[in-house]
Amino acid sequence: MDVIGILPAPDEVRAILADADPPIRAKLIDRLLARHESADYWALKWGGLSRITSEYQSACMTKLAAGAITPPHR
Repeated sequence: MDVIGILPAPDEVRAILADADPPIRAKLIDRLLARHESADYWALKWGGLSRITSEYQSACMTKLAAGAITPPHR
């Protein structure tokens, strides 16, 4: 779920559990990263983080300009 942001289908879980190949985890991660949901999930995640950062900086600069907060002394 951390790779694509959605739960796997029950058939996918059964296939993973039935696979006896030792590097199953690496194969699974490669397969998940190849799905378009992976790109969508990470684009939304990073886009949201950058939006929050820019909104926070903008709010701080507005308060600083209005004199509502003072900058830290170095």
